[in-house]
Amino acid sequence: MRKKFNIIVLLILIVLLTGCNDIKYNNSENKIDLITKKYSTEQIEKLELTTGSEKVTFSEFKKDFDAQCIRKTHQGYYVILLLEGGENSFAFFNDDNILTSVMTVDKFKTQNEFNIQALDGMTKSAVLNFDPNAILIPVSSVEITAHIVQEGLYIIKYTRFLDGQSIEDPVVNSVEFIANENISASSDALVKDEIPFIFEFDKVSE
Repeated sequence: MRKKFNIIVLLILIVLLTGCNDIKYNNSENKIDLITKKYSTEQIEKLELTTGSEKVTFSEFKKDFDAQCIRKTHQGYYVILLLEGGENSFAFFNDDNILTSVMTVDKFKTQNEFNIQALDGMTKSAVLNFDPNAILIPVSSVEITAHIVQEGLYIIKYTRFLDGQSIEDPVVNSVEFIANENISASSDALVKDEIPFIFEFDKVSE
């Protein structure tokens, strides 16, 4: 009888330690049908500040935010929040359920918008002005920006030398596009693991 009791206690402990950390996600329903609550810009900015200063767990996140739309990806999870101004904030969690980054977007650009833009030779400041959603990649040897578009991802590399001369505002040196369906299988860790992945149906403007 005592042995049976110990087994039951052990099972309860396992559920408490592991089961409660499971995140229930929905990868099929439209975000518009799932999200009803809105948040202020100030609330999102406060959340963003925590990503660089402390480890926020999903359980702690839920104390302040209603996770109405959760997606599961090869990187972990992301929660979509709706702002009072109509923008979406994406809160990204790794497989350990720790908040890694927060991204707020009004609208994702399309591959066509990038294709018609003359990117070759364009200055970095001009690229950042063209795409306000650009992600700055902290690489010491070369300057890189990542651009999440509806159909995939652009990786743009820059050079600080033009005609043998050093320039203050680097210019585009190379442009690479990776389609949504190829991101999770990429051999490039930056593409596969570092740049936040968002499903295409969550990036398309309604």
